[in-house]
Amino acid sequence: MNQNWNNLELMCAKLSEKKNTGKLVAMTLSSCIDYLICWDSAKINSWYKQYTIDSSLDYSKGIANAEELLKLINDMIITGNGGDFLITSKELCREIEEKFEIEYAIGGTGAQGACALANMGFPVALHTTVFSDVMKKLINNDLVLVEKDGKLQSIITERLGYDNDYAPHFILQFNRGIEIVVNDDVHRAENSNRLILTYDHKNSITPLDEEYFKVLVQNASKVSSMVLSGFNTIIRKEILQQRLESVNLWIDKIKQENPEIVFYLEGASYHSAAIIPYIYATLSPKVNILGFNEEELGDILRINGKKYDLDDLFDLVMSLRFIIDLYKPKYGIVLHTKDYSLYFGKRCEKDIEAGLHFGNLMAGIKARLGRYGKLDDLRGYDLTIPFSPEGLKMMNFAEKYEGTEQLVVAPNRFLKNPTSTIGLGDTFTAGMQLGFI
Repeated sequence: MNQNWNNLELMCAKLSEKKNTGKLVAMTLSSCIDYLICWDSAKINSWYKQYTIDSSLDYSKGIANAEELLKLINDMIITGNGGDFLITSKELCREIEEKFEIEYAIGGTGAQGACALANMGFPVALHTTVFSDVMKKLINNDLVLVEKDGKLQSIITERLGYDNDYAPHFILQFNRGIEIVVNDDVHRAENSNRLILTYDHKNSITPLDEEYFKVLVQNASKVSSMVLSGFNTIIRKEILQQRLESVNLWIDKIKQENPEIVFYLEGASYHSAAIIPYIYATLSPKVNILGFNEEELGDILRINGKKYDLDDLFDLVMSLRFIIDLYKPKYGIVLHTKDYSLYFGKRCEKDIEAGLHFGNLMAGIKARLGRYGKLDDLRGYDLTIPFSPEGLKMMNFAEKYEGTEQLVVAPNRFLKNPTSTIGLGDTFTAGMQLGFI
């Protein structure tokens, strides 16, 4: 590993150099309000006493009531997995709000990534789908930018208007070591993770702001990269087809004005597994990079009938090659995990290593502090925190890799008990874009 990534002064200088280019990142497509559920073991366990929890459910059909939600929480605690699930009942949403203390935050990969970059001082063109009074209070008015009438300006614009429809995205974070009592049995979380529980009719159609894309075309020379995400809440295939066709047309128009823009398709936890192959088959040939966490990568491998063991490093490389051969992104794949991030694919002239490290650093700051980091937080980053042993193992494997593809690995520093696990993937994705400036 380049030792510059252990030198805070050099890292901050590199960040300032990138800021001075004046380039901006386009973050799309969805936005929402996250309702952060404050974990309360006493309340959770009191809730469990009201029900007998038996077998698991088919959660792909959605969560309709408290008993089904408690079954889901139990399964996630036992497995250590996270995920994104539909709530089908407004009454259940209200019950959650009544039972727990709630905090509000910006939601959606595009919106969270925009805020993460904005806090580091980078301009962002943000596409929004939901924009409410709550979001107006939360978002950084001075730094997160959209385009209107061919000019950059604050996100608070009349054109965006307001949408105060009830569309909560509940997020329940559970930390390693917490315990729940289910049917008199104690279940302990061996990993920290989070559940996302969505009741959102607006993002189920993910409306596109045509004006946003028109102005991106007009200002394409200023754009370094464009993150595409937010298709995961669309259920109906005919709506998805319309959105993908529109996005593909806009990609072509933007590329025509600036062929150097990197198009980056970030994965998600899809509410309908059936749409995943269609999304990747349609968009991947148009984009440069596919981004995944390990759960998203596992989903797409399973759907395509590929057996895998992501703990086996050779098998991991074979799995990444399988996805590249199947969907044909122009460059390759970025994988981000709690232990490391990596790029695998064609050799390219972009500063991939910088993107991986800045992504790790920005996500690491959010994990430690529970908020988006600023430049001063980077200057004060604790480099005595050891690297993850699994991350170092992967880095050593990459250094000895003799394949024709480029394999770059950036190990994460190991945080045993993070303050927050919410939005870390989105924050990493934002930091990764700095490698394209």
